[in-house]
Amino acid sequence: MFPNVPGCRAQPESDRAESGPMGRQHCGRRVDPVPGDGAGGPSDRALRPLRLERERSPCHTGDMTRGRRWTLWIGGGAAVFLVAVAVGTLVLFRDSATPVSREEAAFGPGSTGEEWEKGDLYLYDTVGFETASALGGSRHDYPAETFLVVRPQGCGTVHRWQSLAERWEEHLVCDDGRLESITSFHRWFGIDDTSVYRCEEDARVLPAGDETSWSFSCHNGEVTSVAWHYEVVGFEMLEVGGEQVEVLHLVATEEPSGTTIGTGAHRRWVTTDPYLVVRAEVEVTNTTSTRIGGVDYSEQYTVMLSSMTPLG
Repeated sequence: MFPNVPGCRAQPESDRAESGPMGRQHCGRRVDPVPGDGAGGPSDRALRPLRLERERSPCHTGDMTRGRRWTLWIGGGAAVFLVAVAVGTLVLFRDSATPVSREEAAFGPGSTGEEWEKGDLYLYDTVGFETASALGGSRHDYPAETFLVVRPQGCGTVHRWQSLAERWEEHLVCDDGRLESITSFHRWFGIDDTSVYRCEEDARVLPAGDETSWSFSCHNGEVTSVAWHYEVVGFEMLEVGGEQVEVLHLVATEEPSGTTIGTGAHRRWVTTDPYLVVRAEVEVTNTTSTRIGGVDYSEQYTVMLSSMTPLG
Protein backbone atom coordinates (compact mmCIF):
# COMPACT_ATOMS: atom_id res chain seq x y z
CA MET A 1 0.00 0.00 0.00
CA PHE A 2 2.98 2.35 0.67
CA PRO A 3 5.63 1.15 -1.79
CA ASN A 4 7.60 4.48 -1.80
CA VAL A 5 7.90 4.97 1.96
CA PRO A 6 11.21 3.67 3.45
CA GLY A 7 10.61 0.90 5.94
CA CYS A 8 7.21 -0.05 4.52
CA ARG A 9 6.67 -3.07 2.30
CA ALA A 10 3.71 -3.70 0.03
CA GLN A 11 2.09 -7.00 0.96
CA PRO A 12 1.78 -9.59 -1.84
CA GLU A 13 -1.67 -10.69 -2.80
CA SER A 14 -0.91 -14.19 -1.56
CA ASP A 15 -0.17 -12.85 1.90
CA ARG A 16 -3.38 -10.87 1.90
CA ALA A 17 -5.38 -13.92 0.93
CA GLU A 18 -3.88 -16.05 3.66
CA SER A 19 -4.15 -13.46 6.39
CA GLY A 20 -7.81 -14.00 7.10
CA PRO A 21 -9.42 -12.82 10.34
CA MET A 22 -6.17 -13.08 12.32
CA GLY A 23 -5.01 -9.79 10.82
CA ARG A 24 -2.44 -8.55 8.31
CA GLN A 25 1.18 -7.46 8.74
CA HIS A 26 2.21 -4.01 7.48
CA CYS A 27 5.51 -2.18 8.12
CA GLY A 28 6.56 -4.80 10.64
CA ARG A 29 3.39 -4.34 12.75
CA ARG A 30 0.23 -6.35 13.05
CA VAL A 31 -3.04 -4.74 11.94
CA ASP A 32 -6.11 -6.25 13.55
CA PRO A 33 -9.00 -7.13 11.30
CA VAL A 34 -11.67 -4.55 10.84
CA PRO A 35 -15.27 -5.53 11.45
CA GLY A 36 -16.91 -6.18 8.14
CA ASP A 37 -13.99 -8.03 6.60
CA GLY A 38 -16.12 -11.14 6.74
CA ALA A 39 -19.68 -12.00 5.80
CA GLY A 40 -22.51 -10.36 7.69
CA GLY A 41 -20.54 -7.25 8.72
CA PRO A 42 -20.93 -3.62 7.73
CA SER A 43 -20.33 -2.76 4.12
CA ASP A 44 -16.80 -2.36 2.84
CA ARG A 45 -17.65 1.12 1.55
CA ALA A 46 -18.72 2.30 5.02
CA LEU A 47 -15.59 1.03 6.80
CA ARG A 48 -13.06 1.98 4.15
CA PRO A 49 -12.01 5.27 5.89
CA LEU A 50 -11.39 3.44 9.17
CA ARG A 51 -9.45 0.70 7.39
CA LEU A 52 -7.26 3.24 5.58
CA GLU A 53 -6.53 5.10 8.79
CA ARG A 54 -5.51 1.92 10.60
CA GLU A 55 -3.26 0.85 7.72
CA ARG A 56 -1.60 4.27 7.36
CA SER A 57 -0.80 4.90 11.02
CA PRO A 58 2.32 2.66 11.32
CA CYS A 59 4.12 4.36 8.44
CA HIS A 60 3.05 7.82 9.49
CA THR A 61 4.49 7.11 12.93
CA GLY A 62 7.85 6.31 11.32
CA ASP A 63 7.85 9.62 9.46
CA MET A 64 7.09 11.51 12.69
CA THR A 65 9.90 9.69 14.50
CA ARG A 66 12.39 10.64 11.81
CA GLY A 67 11.15 14.27 12.00
CA ARG A 68 11.71 14.35 15.73
CA ARG A 69 15.23 12.98 15.23
CA TRP A 70 16.00 15.76 12.74
CA THR A 71 14.64 18.37 15.18
CA LEU A 72 16.76 17.01 18.03
CA TRP A 73 19.85 16.87 15.78
CA ILE A 74 19.42 20.49 14.65
CA GLY A 75 18.73 21.68 18.21
CA GLY A 76 21.77 19.83 19.53
CA GLY A 77 23.95 21.27 16.79
CA ALA A 78 22.85 24.81 17.66
CA ALA A 79 23.67 24.22 21.33
CA VAL A 80 27.14 22.92 20.46
CA PHE A 81 27.73 25.95 18.22
CA LEU A 82 26.77 28.39 21.01
CA VAL A 83 29.05 26.64 23.48
CA ALA A 84 31.92 26.79 20.96
CA VAL A 85 31.37 30.53 20.47
CA ALA A 86 31.34 31.12 24.23
CA VAL A 87 34.56 29.13 24.75
CA GLY A 88 36.24 30.92 21.85
CA THR A 89 35.32 34.31 23.31
CA LEU A 90 36.74 33.36 26.70
CA VAL A 91 39.99 32.17 25.14
CA LEU A 92 40.35 35.18 22.85
CA PHE A 93 39.60 37.72 25.58
CA ARG A 94 41.13 35.91 28.54
CA ASP A 95 42.20 38.32 31.29
CA SER A 96 45.18 37.99 33.61
CA ALA A 97 46.98 39.70 36.49
CA THR A 98 50.73 38.99 36.38
CA PRO A 99 53.17 40.07 39.12
CA VAL A 100 56.56 41.32 37.91
CA SER A 101 60.01 40.40 39.17
CA ARG A 102 62.63 42.88 40.38
CA GLU A 103 64.50 42.54 37.10
CA GLU A 104 61.39 43.23 35.03
CA ALA A 105 60.53 46.27 37.14
CA ALA A 106 64.09 47.61 37.07
CA PHE A 107 64.41 47.47 33.30
CA GLY A 108 60.84 48.54 32.70
CA PRO A 109 59.38 46.23 30.05
CA GLY A 110 56.23 48.04 29.02
CA SER A 111 53.87 48.26 26.11
CA THR A 112 56.77 49.03 23.70
CA GLY A 113 58.93 46.17 24.94
CA GLU A 114 62.01 48.44 24.95
CA GLU A 115 64.62 48.27 27.68
CA TRP A 116 65.74 51.54 29.18
CA GLU A 117 68.52 52.62 31.51
CA LYS A 118 68.39 50.91 34.88
CA GLY A 119 67.52 53.27 37.73
CA ASP A 120 67.10 53.13 41.49
CA LEU A 121 64.59 50.44 42.41
CA TYR A 122 62.40 50.80 45.53
CA LEU A 123 60.17 48.21 47.15
CA TYR A 124 56.69 49.02 48.51
CA ASP A 125 54.40 47.02 50.76
CA THR A 126 51.12 47.04 48.87
CA VAL A 127 47.43 46.35 49.35
CA GLY A 128 45.05 47.09 46.48
CA PHE A 129 43.24 46.17 43.29
CA GLU A 130 41.66 47.51 40.12
CA THR A 131 38.43 46.49 38.36
CA ALA A 132 36.85 47.03 34.94
CA SER A 133 33.28 46.26 33.85
CA ALA A 134 34.05 45.40 30.19
CA LEU A 135 33.20 41.90 28.82
CA GLY A 136 31.38 40.88 31.97
CA GLY A 137 33.91 42.49 34.30
CA SER A 138 37.29 41.54 35.75
CA ARG A 139 39.47 42.34 38.75
CA HIS A 140 43.24 42.60 39.17
CA ASP A 141 44.48 42.10 42.72
CA TYR A 142 47.85 43.69 43.36
CA PRO A 143 50.63 41.61 44.94
CA ALA A 144 51.90 42.29 48.45
CA GLU A 145 55.05 43.89 47.00
CA THR A 146 55.24 46.37 44.14
CA PHE A 147 58.11 48.41 42.72
CA LEU A 148 59.04 51.98 41.88
CA VAL A 149 62.00 52.74 39.63
CA VAL A 150 63.48 56.24 39.49
CA ARG A 151 65.81 57.13 36.63
CA PRO A 152 67.11 60.32 34.99
CA GLN A 153 65.13 61.68 32.07
CA GLY A 154 64.54 65.07 30.47
CA CYS A 155 64.19 67.91 32.97
CA GLY A 156 64.59 65.63 35.99
CA THR A 157 63.57 62.06 36.80
CA VAL A 158 60.85 59.68 35.72
CA HIS A 159 59.09 57.78 38.52
CA ARG A 160 57.58 54.54 37.32
CA TRP A 161 55.38 52.57 39.73
CA GLN A 162 54.49 49.07 38.54
CA SER A 163 52.00 46.84 40.32
CA LEU A 164 51.54 44.22 37.57
CA ALA A 165 52.68 43.45 34.06
CA GLU A 166 49.21 44.75 33.15
CA ARG A 167 49.41 48.00 35.17
CA TRP A 168 52.03 50.71 35.52
CA GLU A 169 52.20 54.49 35.74
CA GLU A 170 54.96 57.05 35.14
CA HIS A 171 55.36 60.63 36.36
CA LEU A 172 58.05 62.79 34.78
CA VAL A 173 59.06 65.22 37.55
CA CYS A 174 61.46 68.09 36.90
CA ASP A 175 64.16 68.99 39.40
CA ASP A 176 62.23 72.11 40.48
CA GLY A 177 59.07 70.10 41.29
CA ARG A 178 57.23 70.72 38.03
CA LEU A 179 55.18 67.85 36.60
CA GLU A 180 55.80 67.50 32.88
CA SER A 181 53.72 64.41 32.03
CA ILE A 182 51.82 61.37 33.31
CA THR A 183 51.76 58.08 31.40
CA SER A 184 49.26 55.44 32.44
CA PHE A 185 49.26 51.84 31.15
CA HIS A 186 46.52 49.20 31.50
CA ARG A 187 46.04 45.79 29.91
CA TRP A 188 42.57 44.25 30.08
CA PHE A 189 41.65 41.00 28.32
CA GLY A 190 44.96 41.08 26.46
CA ILE A 191 44.34 44.57 25.03
CA ASP A 192 46.95 47.26 25.83
CA ASP A 193 45.97 50.85 26.52
CA THR A 194 48.61 53.54 27.05
CA SER A 195 47.47 57.11 27.80
CA VAL A 196 49.97 59.99 27.82
CA TYR A 197 48.90 63.22 29.55
CA ARG A 198 50.93 66.37 28.86
CA CYS A 199 50.67 68.80 31.74
CA GLU A 200 50.44 72.60 31.68
CA GLU A 201 53.50 74.71 32.44
CA ASP A 202 52.33 75.52 35.97
CA ALA A 203 51.75 71.83 36.89
CA ARG A 204 53.69 70.83 40.03
CA VAL A 205 53.83 67.96 42.50
CA LEU A 206 55.44 70.20 45.15
CA PRO A 207 54.37 73.67 46.35
CA ALA A 208 56.18 76.76 45.15
CA GLY A 209 57.36 78.78 48.16
CA ASP A 210 54.77 79.08 50.94
CA GLU A 211 51.67 78.26 48.90
CA THR A 212 49.28 75.77 50.45
CA SER A 213 47.11 74.92 47.42
CA TRP A 214 47.32 75.03 43.64
CA SER A 215 45.57 73.66 40.55
CA PHE A 216 46.46 72.66 37.00
CA SER A 217 45.37 70.36 34.17
CA CYS A 218 46.94 67.61 32.06
CA HIS A 219 45.65 66.63 28.62
CA ASN A 220 45.59 63.42 26.62
CA GLY A 221 45.30 65.14 23.24
CA GLU A 222 41.66 66.04 22.66
CA VAL A 223 40.40 62.81 24.20
CA THR A 224 40.49 63.41 27.96
CA SER A 225 41.63 66.20 30.27
CA VAL A 226 42.27 65.84 34.01
CA ALA A 227 41.90 68.78 36.36
CA TRP A 228 44.15 68.42 39.43
CA HIS A 229 43.92 70.27 42.74
CA TYR A 230 46.61 69.98 45.44
CA GLU A 231 46.51 71.00 49.11
CA VAL A 232 49.27 70.95 51.69
CA VAL A 233 48.51 69.29 55.02
CA GLY A 234 51.97 69.82 56.50
CA PHE A 235 55.23 68.13 57.42
CA GLU A 236 55.09 64.89 59.39
CA MET A 237 57.41 62.11 60.52
CA LEU A 238 57.05 58.55 59.21
CA GLU A 239 58.99 55.44 60.14
CA VAL A 240 60.53 53.83 57.06
CA GLY A 241 62.56 50.65 57.48
CA GLY A 242 63.26 51.41 61.11
CA GLU A 243 64.29 55.07 60.64
CA GLN A 244 62.33 58.31 61.09
CA VAL A 245 61.86 60.29 57.89
CA GLU A 246 60.42 63.80 57.51
CA VAL A 247 57.77 63.89 54.79
CA LEU A 248 55.37 66.43 53.33
CA HIS A 249 51.73 65.33 53.54
CA LEU A 250 49.74 66.31 50.42
CA VAL A 251 46.12 65.75 49.36
CA ALA A 252 45.41 65.74 45.62
CA THR A 253 42.10 65.32 43.79
CA GLU A 254 41.58 64.59 40.12
CA GLU A 255 38.53 65.16 37.93
CA PRO A 256 38.71 63.84 34.36
CA SER A 257 36.46 65.18 31.61
CA GLY A 258 35.87 64.29 27.97
CA THR A 259 35.78 60.62 26.97
CA THR A 260 36.43 59.67 30.60
CA ILE A 261 34.57 61.20 33.55
CA GLY A 262 34.94 60.46 37.25
CA THR A 263 36.83 61.39 40.41
CA GLY A 264 40.02 60.45 42.19
CA ALA A 265 41.43 61.07 45.68
CA HIS A 266 45.17 60.82 46.45
CA ARG A 267 46.88 61.19 49.81
CA ARG A 268 50.66 61.28 49.51
CA TRP A 269 53.54 61.54 51.94
CA VAL A 270 56.67 62.57 50.02
CA THR A 271 60.23 63.68 50.58
CA THR A 272 60.97 66.99 48.90
CA ASP A 273 64.70 66.81 48.20
CA PRO A 274 64.83 64.64 46.27
CA TYR A 275 61.16 64.07 45.48
CA LEU A 276 60.09 60.52 46.40
CA VAL A 277 56.74 59.05 47.36
CA VAL A 278 57.06 57.35 50.76
CA ARG A 279 53.40 56.49 51.29
CA ALA A 280 50.30 56.83 49.12
CA GLU A 281 46.60 56.08 49.50
CA VAL A 282 44.63 56.20 46.25
CA GLU A 283 40.97 55.73 45.34
CA VAL A 284 39.82 56.33 41.74
CA THR A 285 36.48 55.69 40.00
CA ASN A 286 35.57 56.67 36.44
CA THR A 287 33.58 55.74 33.35
CA THR A 288 34.95 55.75 29.80
CA SER A 289 32.76 55.95 26.70
CA THR A 290 33.58 53.20 24.18
CA ARG A 291 32.00 51.64 21.09
CA ILE A 292 30.43 48.96 23.28
CA GLY A 293 29.07 51.48 25.79
CA GLY A 294 30.34 52.90 29.05
CA VAL A 295 33.12 50.98 30.82
CA ASP A 296 33.36 51.49 34.58
CA TYR A 297 36.81 51.44 36.19
CA SER A 298 37.93 51.61 39.81
CA GLU A 299 41.28 51.42 41.55
CA GLN A 300 42.12 51.39 45.24
CA TYR A 301 45.51 50.84 46.82
CA THR A 302 47.85 51.76 49.65
CA VAL A 303 51.64 51.59 49.26
CA MET A 304 54.31 52.07 51.90
CA LEU A 305 58.03 52.30 51.17
CA SER A 306 59.93 49.47 52.87
CA SER A 307 63.34 51.22 52.94
CA MET A 308 64.87 54.53 51.92
CA THR A 309 67.76 52.57 50.43
CA PRO A 310 67.21 51.34 46.87
CA LEU A 311 67.37 47.62 46.21
CA GLY A 312 70.75 46.33 45.09
